[in-house]
Amino acid sequence: MLQNKLVYCLIINETKLDDSFPNAQFEVSDYTLHRLDRDDKGGGTVVYMRSDIHHGQTTVLSDKKYELIVIECKINSES
Repeated sequence: MLQNKLVYCLIINETKLDDSFPNAQFEVSDYTLHRLDRDDKGGGTVVYMRSDIHHGQTTVLSDKKYELIVIECKINSES
């Protein structure tokens, strides 16, 4: 899906990643990778945003119950 640019945004939960997995291992051309890793008890979130969409990661929150990545996007904006 990503290689064919079929989606603007792809979110994957329960990635089970930690800092032993480098970003380069998951990078996809024309997409920006945002990660929220968790500990060895599971969890984790990865967001792929198409690079041609003006966006930025604004918030990352992780605690024992919740994982949250907030991505601010500008779509169809003239500015």
